Amino acid sequence: MSLLSRAVEILRTEGLRGLTTGFRRFLYFRMPNRRLPLQLYYLAKGKVLRRSENGWCLQDIRSRNRFYFPQLQSHALHTDRHIGFLEETYFSGHGVQVEPGDIVFDVGAYIGMTSRVAARHAERVFAIEPSPRARTSLAKNTEEYENIEIVSCAVSDKISELELQFGNDITDDSLINPDDGGSEETVTVPVKTIEQLANDLDVHSIDFLKVEAEGLEPEVVRGAVRAPEKNRGRRERRTIRRNDV
Repeated sequence: MSLLSRAVEILRTEGLRGLTTGFRRFLYFRMPNRRLPLQLYYLAKGKVLRRSENGWCLQDIRSRNRFYFPQLQSHALHTDRHIGFLEETYFSGHGVQVEPGDIVFDVGAYIGMTSRVAARHAERVFAIEPSPRARTSLAKNTEEYENIEIVSCAVSDKISELELQFGNDITDDSLINPDDGGSEETVTVPVKTIEQLANDLDVHSIDFLKVEAEGLEPEVVRGAVRAPEKNRGRRERRTIRRNDV
């Protein structure tokens, strides 16, 4: 069935509202990373997608709320569906939960969506992100949260300075070979252990540790295990793959 025939069928059976919904879904799922279709999709939902400094901005027309992201393919990370996924994955089950008064270390914060969800529950959240390409959006997305502090470094099991390799996709920026092969561009970043970070930040208890470190998760956890007992807190959560949050 051609697209035109399908549109006529939807209009006949579901009316104009059904046709509008179908059109939005078509733009969203068939052309997820193309600017004009996405602009039309979000405009139909009352939002404006535009370029911003170092990336993109999605602004709600009514509330004026803004969501910033460095690359177009990250546009869906602000949706209720994704926020619900973060709540379920990190904060609502699996035997671990962020509780009032908790201190959270978000290792691999990317653009801050996990940090923002954690900040609803925790006393303080440290959003730890080594990539300068992500931190501009991270700063803008968390600037209204007084209990989120951005920490600009990588985390491993040794204190040093290493080359962060840029991926073709920003979510693949890594201290080891990026999953997508990389762009051959690098930047030198400080590398600290969880123990050193806790000491530097004067944190005496880490209650919740979220780790998404592009292949360095074992090293990050080793650096946390060696931390003094006063720094290790009650609960730890370790994740192996990055969910672009």
